[in-house]
Amino acid sequence: MKSDFLSHIKENMWTKQYAKRTSKLYLYWIKAYIIFIDKKHPNNCHNSAVERFLNYLSH
Repeated sequence: MKSDFLSHIKENMWTKQYAKRTSKLYLYWIKAYIIFIDKKHPNNCHNSAVERFLNYLSH
C-alpha cells in the first residue's frame, strides 16, 4: 500500500481482527473520501468536508 496513513489503518483493523471484506470496504471508502478532498490528509479537514462528501454520495 502506497500511503503510510492507509497502511496504518489497514494494520490497525487487522490487529482488531476486522473481517477481511470489512477492512477492504473501509479502505475503499477512506480512499474515496481522500480523493474527494483533493488528497489532503483527513486530519486536516473539517466536518464540512465530511458533510460535502456525504451529500455528494447521496446525489
